[in-house]
Amino acid sequence: MIRLRRLLEQVMPTSRSSGTTPPKHATAFNRRLWFCIDVCLVLSTVAAALMLARGRMPSHLVAPPPPHLLVPGVRPVIAGLRLQPPNRDIVLRVDTKCPACREMAPWFSRLSKRPGIHLTIVASEPVEDVRSWLKSHDILDNEVLRLNRPSEGGFLLIPTVLALDIQGRVADALVGVSTPDERDRFVARLDSRDGAPVDNTGFAPELSSSEFARRESDSGPHVLLDIRPRTAFLKSGIRNAVNIPQDELEVRGPSEIPRNQAVFLLCGGDDAIQCRVAARTLLADRPGHVTLVWR
Repeated sequence: MIRLRRLLEQVMPTSRSSGTTPPKHATAFNRRLWFCIDVCLVLSTVAAALMLARGRMPSHLVAPPPPHLLVPGVRPVIAGLRLQPPNRDIVLRVDTKCPACREMAPWFSRLSKRPGIHLTIVASEPVEDVRSWLKSHDILDNEVLRLNRPSEGGFLLIPTVLALDIQGRVADALVGVSTPDERDRFVARLDSRDGAPVDNTGFAPELSSSEFARRESDSGPHVLLDIRPRTAFLKSGIRNAVNIPQDELEVRGPSEIPRNQAVFLLCGGDDAIQCRVAARTLLADRPGHVTLVWR
């Protein structure tokens, strides 16, 4: 507030800085003007402090949460996406300059021509350029959506192909250059919807702390894992959490974390990347048993 006051004084110099003697009515006006400015600054500071204390700070002033990775069970947030039941909704994230997209294009073409498929393309490039690329690879689309920042919606890898269920949640997910077996199982699930979800993302599902609190009692035996350094854990660690710093996880994890128990990995905004690296380390040893919990 003080810095803003000084900035205003530079932009609106007072009569003292000009070296002239203004009329009395001008001096009175300046005093009233500065009094109003000071009152506004004080009120805005108090309002911001109250909103922050109550958790109601406007969204543009608060750092956004880490994106939810698009894995089975997650509902993607895509502006303009319209589900078309009873068709099977497929969302395809591509880029016209992506080598993996070109390699996968023949399969995307066959997928787009299957009966009962509603294909939505998500890209960050101009719609006309994307449609031209799709046409050159004989890929039929129902809709092209341009997202300025697809990564904020969870599209962290290109290409990404998602099959959605009737509630709009991800049923199956393939990223990168998938194997023929993964593609065959993806197509089989489009027809029958039976069997385990197809997911080659290698990412762990994610929960907010409130969602975890609701589900913890039903999760059975589990380990609550904190991978922060010991000093940070001692300052603010959860009482029943196990602390294994990330740089020790590969060595201590297999012996200290039971393989038959689910692992809930505590994550925060400052250690988001480290958390996901740790999740990949754990998933290599116990696939399907790791969940990220955002503090």
